[in-house]
Amino acid sequence: MLVFWNFILVSYRVYLTGRRVFIFFLWNFFLAIVPYLSTEVARYFSAKNKKLPALGFVLMAILFLPNAPYIITDLFHLRQRADMPLWFDTLVIFSVALSGLVLFYVALFGIKDVLERFWGRIAAEFSIVFVAFLCSFGIYLGRYLRFNSWDVLSNPNDLFDGIGNQLINSSIYTRVVGVTLLYGTFLLMGYWVIRLFQMGIAGIFQPSHKQD
Repeated sequence: MLVFWNFILVSYRVYLTGRRVFIFFLWNFFLAIVPYLSTEVARYFSAKNKKLPALGFVLMAILFLPNAPYIITDLFHLRQRADMPLWFDTLVIFSVALSGLVLFYVALFGIKDVLERFWGRIAAEFSIVFVAFLCSFGIYLGRYLRFNSWDVLSNPNDLFDGIGNQLINSSIYTRVVGVTLLYGTFLLMGYWVIRLFQMGIAGIFQPSHKQD
């Protein structure tokens, strides 16, 4: 449903304007689907009690997972354009970004379930914290250094050289830390809020019904 909805929005914009300004959103959204599909395969192998392939697809999901919340930073592209009203472009970008977040959390909980099955609940929860901040660092690498998940395999030397330069360059160190900590904390807050609802704690906000 999300794929169809975002495809319609972007396609409608391209049809009206004749310009492909926002077509890259569809590619970003496709990359956000990859970790979701990977976790579904990992769940399958986990149910079969096949540890190695399950954890292998978990690693693949983690590798592509930053692509899902990365779409939040596409809000950088929001500005008034002559060919379309600002309210429509706001809807397009926010819709794709929100859909990316939905896919992120679905994949994140899939990762947690698989890790919990093989490593236990406590190890899985700590792993989720690590994954959230790893994803936020991945967001930084994608937005500012223009690396993507494929570079781990296709361009590892430049990727790790770029990471090293970011960590030792004091002039941009604040930005690296800021993006990693704030985005990571934001992603974790969303995870914990969903966990609260899963555990039923949100029920305390519901009015009680007294029996007659």
